[in-house]
This record gives sequence, C-alpha cells and structure tokens, in this order.
Amino acid sequence: PVSKKIKWSVSGEYFRQGFVKTNSAYEKARTDDIMTVSSLVAVNIFTNCELQLQYTYVNDAATIGVYKYNRGIYSAGLKYEF
Repeated sequence: PVSKKIKWSVSGEYFRQGFVKTNSAYEKARTDDIMTVSSLVAVNIFTNCELQLQYTYVNDAATIGVYKYNRGIYSAGLKYEF
C-alpha cells in the first residue's frame, strides 16, 4: 500500500504464440510476441468500498504485419466487500 487509503500494483506478462501451419494468405510462418503491462490504483473511499482505476497496454509484435497492433485500455470500477 502507498498509504492507508491507497493501494498500487503493477503487473506484466509476455506470451509467445507460434502457429503450426504457414499462413495461406501471406505464405509466411506466423509468430506473435504479445507483451501486456498493467497498473492499478485502488482508493478506499469509505469502509469496505474502493474506487479502482486501471491502465493496460498491449503490444502484439506479430511476424505478419497485418496482425501487429498496440492498444491502451483505461478502466474504472467500484469494489464493495460485504
């Protein structure tokens, strides 16, 4: 925890996906290297309730250009424990 009311976490993941067959449209072997990084901030707004704000970045470095992409995702939520 950053303080009594604020928690912060960071996570990451790497995944390599190989495809068994050659892509028939591009006649090329395809491999995707996918990296995901995420950061979450949770703020306790009152007893048993917190506001959660998260940013996630995804980068897919595929060997076939049409499948490459980058994306940033913002999300927010409320967590209530009872």
